[in-house]
Amino acid sequence: MNDTFAQDPPFHQDPRNLLATVRQILDDANKAPDIAVNGENHQKALGALNCLDSILEDAITSHDVHMATQTNMLNDSDAELLRKHHVNMGARVTAIDQELDEINKKLTPLTLVDRTKEFAALDEEERVHERALKEIREKKRVLRELVTSPDPEKAERTVRELSSRKAHLERDRAAYNHIITLQAFQAAPIRRVPIDILTEIFAAAQADEPVMIGTGAGALVAQVCARWRTVAHAHPRLWSSFSFPLFGGHNTVDLLEVTLDRCRATGLTVVVDASAYVPGGLSGHPKMELLAAHAENIVSLRFRGNERSIDVMREVPPLQSFRNRLPRLELLGFSNVWSVMGDAFQVAPRLHTLELGASSDLIDSNSKFPVTQVRTLRFSVSTSGHHLAPFDKLASMVSVQSAQPPPLRIVQHRPTLGSLTTWRVELPLPKKSVANQWDPTPRPSPDTTNNFFARFRTPALQSLHIQHLTSAVGVTMLIDDSRCKLSTLVLEEPSALITADELLQILVSTPSLQTLAIVGGPTALLSDDFFKALTIWHHPLTDILVHLTEFRLKGTYEFTPGLLLDMLHSRTLTGSTVMRLKKIEIGLENQVVPADRARALAEIVDKVAIVDKDGIVVL
Repeated sequence: MNDTFAQDPPFHQDPRNLLATVRQILDDANKAPDIAVNGENHQKALGALNCLDSILEDAITSHDVHMATQTNMLNDSDAELLRKHHVNMGARVTAIDQELDEINKKLTPLTLVDRTKEFAALDEEERVHERALKEIREKKRVLRELVTSPDPEKAERTVRELSSRKAHLERDRAAYNHIITLQAFQAAPIRRVPIDILTEIFAAAQADEPVMIGTGAGALVAQVCARWRTVAHAHPRLWSSFSFPLFGGHNTVDLLEVTLDRCRATGLTVVVDASAYVPGGLSGHPKMELLAAHAENIVSLRFRGNERSIDVMREVPPLQSFRNRLPRLELLGFSNVWSVMGDAFQVAPRLHTLELGASSDLIDSNSKFPVTQVRTLRFSVSTSGHHLAPFDKLASMVSVQSAQPPPLRIVQHRPTLGSLTTWRVELPLPKKSVANQWDPTPRPSPDTTNNFFARFRTPALQSLHIQHLTSAVGVTMLIDDSRCKLSTLVLEEPSALITADELLQILVSTPSLQTLAIVGGPTALLSDDFFKALTIWHHPLTDILVHLTEFRLKGTYEFTPGLLLDMLHSRTLTGSTVMRLKKIEIGLENQVVPADRARALAEIVDKVAIVDKDGIVVL
């Protein structure tokens, strides 16, 4: 250790001098190249640090002694403070006692007032009881006189007179109440509504779809009052939309006849329910005869049935009475019972919408409909096989009416649906196994679907809605061969066999598409590359769907939401060569959409609705 530190005790040295010495030693060590010199400097630094440590210990000891002295002094002062605090607390208690005495003096007269009121209430209650006792005594007196009267006939006569008077008063009261109610009804605002406006209100109350006969708007409002009944009976539109069971219901025939008479020449919207067949019940012949008698007024006609009603429907001859008598028919629909229609509906010059739904074993290609003239065709099939039966039969109907040979399995001549503008195809759902799991095998198979769509030409097709699509090849062939300008494409619950590349093939074949909707489907249906391909790069050879103005997407998918927003933003730029998006609806059940980018999109597009797994982002 350095001699300087050995000569002077640590507590006699100034700590600041020691710190300066340590810094000087460290600087010398950094500058000295010799290892020995550095070792000597290291020893000097350790000596200086030891001295500093001793000085700190002495300072701590001195501080403890000082604190102890201060503590003893504070104890004496605390005693004086406690004594003063005790005196102050005694003074406060005395003040509180004085305030309590003043409050008690003020409460005494108030308590007397409350007791006076209580006595008054008891007196009033006593008077009420006295009056009640007086009435009881009077009634007992009258009853005693009646019981002890020597003339029982007089007593009975008195009872009859009082009972008669009571009944008379009750009738008068009911009559006056009725008059008051009528006067209130006469003054109601609804009484001042003109007839034509009242009729429009009743018409607006009608259901969108036909309801059971006798429960529609006309029948309901006719039960309210005479005025409403007159209005309902005078306006056929309130009775023109209804459904009725073809079998059963003994009172339905009369009700159907009355309803048809009230409709007069108004266009009819009718649903014939043939599903609830009751063996031994009322035959459907009279009802069909009544309906056929008004065939000229039918605008919309739907038949609903099931497997059990097919054989029974074959025995309803009046179906043929519709032949050549449907000048106003615009919509015709059949569910499971169209195989027995034959040619009863072959001639319908204004028919533009046809709905055909059945399982494969209930379809009969001998049924004839004016398929080639319809503009909207909804075709749904529920089948458990992979065969072409339901699709073959629809194509056969088209071919027969086009005076062309029936198509073969490999079609060489395609029938043309020249007027068809809207086509909705509902393919069968996958079949559930015993374990309640979906069968991965698509029904029908992709080849069946491709052959079905490849069978037709639809040059006027504008809207195509496909449910449970299993392959894109047939759709692409349909669009390419038809050379149609498709403007709306809806793909609902596409199969797991559909890939993003196949979807792009369909979109590439529809350059005129304005509305694209994808609802549901497997999680791997849409990929990042799919949205990159839809992004506008302002290159005429790579940009697709340049006329797209509406985009809808809803489901559970595995892609990057940012790429979806990139695609949408690329179609909203001003001065772009493509059409700007005007409507966007996004619903992602397993994704989180960046809120700031979604809000920025909402400021550009006319209508935006974006919902992710956390809730509404933009609405």
